[in-house]
Amino acid sequence: MFDATKTTDIQALVLELKSVPRGELIRSAGGSYRYGYIGTKDRTMYPLIMPGTFLQIDESKNQVKEGWRVSSSKTVDVPVKNLFAAWSDAKKRAAWLKDHRFTVRKATAPKSMRITWVDGKTSIEANFYAKGAKKSMVALQHDKLTGAADVARKRAYWAKALAKLKATVEA
Repeated sequence: MFDATKTTDIQALVLELKSVPRGELIRSAGGSYRYGYIGTKDRTMYPLIMPGTFLQIDESKNQVKEGWRVSSSKTVDVPVKNLFAAWSDAKKRAAWLKDHRFTVRKATAPKSMRITWVDGKTSIEANFYAKGAKKSMVALQHDKLTGAADVARKRAYWAKALAKLKATVEA
């Protein structure tokens, strides 16, 4: 059920719009787009993106001035302090992340971490959000990647890692 107050990925909803001409238009735009909705109560990106906005996100645009980047996120059924601890505590991190020996440059518990990746060249910004008393989300951005192939590798890496994180912290 669609709730206008909550931010959500509306990809499936948009692609199911068979009787609405806009649905055909969106389907014909190609496969590199995702669709989202910023809930009327979500002020995270305000004033850049207003609450109540529908978004078309071009996932093929990963190159920025500083190089290439990939983003990933995962919502888990644990409090944000537990999610943050799964990243900040080296022993807990080793349980879910293959390359767990990264360098934390700055951490603000339980909100964010700035990380130099294990390669010493790329960096990660991880942000943590409470989505309720027992639900939270991590959103990360891995920057300074070398190209499209590196983006694809890191996208797959983070999808697998965050799935393992979810399974680990929710166990």
